[in-house]
Amino acid sequence: VLVKLRQLGVSQAILLRVLQLEMFILALVGAVGGVIAGASLVSAITPVLSNIYRFLLDGQFSGGQFSTPRLMLMAVVFCAIAVMIMGLLIRQRLAHSLARRSYLVAVFKQRFKPVYNFWLLLSLAVVALGAWLVASQLQALLYIGLVLIAGCTTVVLLMPQLMSLVARRISTTKPLLHWSMHNAVSLSQRTRLAACAFFIALAANIGMNVMVDSFRQATEQWLEQRLFAPFYFYTDFEGDLSKEEGAPVPLLARYGKDVRVNGQTLEVRSFPDGAKYQQYLMLDDQSRWAWSAFHAQRGVFINQQLAYRQGLSTGDAVSLHLNAGVQDFEIVGVYPDYGNPKAQVLLPEALLSNEYAHISAYAAFASSSEEAALESWLNEHSESARLISRSTLIEQSMMVFSRTFLTTDTLNLVTMLVAALSFFVSITLLVMDIKPQLLLLRSVGVSPFRIKLSLFSQYCFIAVSCAMLALPFALLLAWLLVNKVNRFAFHWTYPLILDPMIIMQSLLIGLGLLVLLMALPLGRLQARFYSQQEAL
Repeated sequence: VLVKLRQLGVSQAILLRVLQLEMFILALVGAVGGVIAGASLVSAITPVLSNIYRFLLDGQFSGGQFSTPRLMLMAVVFCAIAVMIMGLLIRQRLAHSLARRSYLVAVFKQRFKPVYNFWLLLSLAVVALGAWLVASQLQALLYIGLVLIAGCTTVVLLMPQLMSLVARRISTTKPLLHWSMHNAVSLSQRTRLAACAFFIALAANIGMNVMVDSFRQATEQWLEQRLFAPFYFYTDFEGDLSKEEGAPVPLLARYGKDVRVNGQTLEVRSFPDGAKYQQYLMLDDQSRWAWSAFHAQRGVFINQQLAYRQGLSTGDAVSLHLNAGVQDFEIVGVYPDYGNPKAQVLLPEALLSNEYAHISAYAAFASSSEEAALESWLNEHSESARLISRSTLIEQSMMVFSRTFLTTDTLNLVTMLVAALSFFVSITLLVMDIKPQLLLLRSVGVSPFRIKLSLFSQYCFIAVSCAMLALPFALLLAWLLVNKVNRFAFHWTYPLILDPMIIMQSLLIGLGLLVLLMALPLGRLQARFYSQQEAL
């Protein structure tokens, strides 16, 4: 179209301005729509996030304040800057493309020498190893961008070469298949930007799904281990119900108080005495004499939040302001405390048994047959008491968890759909350019069905090649999100769990959307053949 307009006398400057205006309008609509949708989404899911943090042991979530008009203004400014940069970048290319119609063809061996491949692979190794050196939240976010840029570079430079290696193994005794594979290589070289968009969407989708699934499994395991009593109840009773007479079952209170350490509010909570409770505290790290020092009131356990924020580890000392004054303790272990925004220390129950103000919960060691008696006793002493079974508490926590990340799954699906649409449009336009080849195949007796099958196999070849390259980058993204972004943003981490089913499901959904969209134009291909033949 640009060539025809240029031949009709439209100046290059006017064409460039029109293209920039078109890009700006499209970017503006997308940015403003994204800001509105994002602001609405944050407002909608903030109550759900508050619930999940409340269920995960005393956690609180603050959605923060944001100004939608200010975000829109920033989006418009960024769009304008991006369009200006793109205009400068395409000015040179436009001058050449308007002068003559050229296609990027075949000179792989000259353009990509083996030395370039060596430097590309070396750079990828440096990017992978450099992830360990990330030391702040800003660095982590910038590094994610670097990983995606490295992945796009790999798609642009390496994917056509890998596809060419596969295509060369196809025997010429199968001419249609041989042509299909080599034509797919040619298409991959001319759909680089669309392939990069699909790569970014697929890598981000897989990375997010792996991260969320790891968090889900870690949270469930943590709750299963941490909640050791058959029942729990919450109440605003002023005092200690566990010391009230007449309780039908043994009750265990969780005592606590808040103190200030190095200008930071610190939760001090009790952990029950007795060796039988040791198995219920999940620890990331502990000293050899951890439990003996803890029961001797010389050692404490701290959560990841305190360890990461103040750079503490096993063997360090911490001073706490208790009723008896300032006491020094040795840190004998670090435990995960998922979802809690506050730093926390666990002390032996005996040191906090007089702290009633911050009793957060009671554990009730009751059987199912004793539940009714316990509820009756609680109603007599505290009308606000809410009794919940262990299984119900875990089920509700995981239900809120799933509802929260259902929004994330929807956003991932929308992102994949947009990227697949861009790939679909790019491929559709390129297929129009190979009509003469398709008509030639039809004229030598190749049936329309086989031509459709050939084109479909080319689409699948390109999509699968892009997906295979996206997989390692997706896993690196998941590792960065769990061990770096989460670590510096929330000051806690969890194990990265690679579930093959989750990875395969993410791959199949992404590929399925892309292949489904790219298969849509094939239904009209036979009609085009007939109309072209009638015109001839």
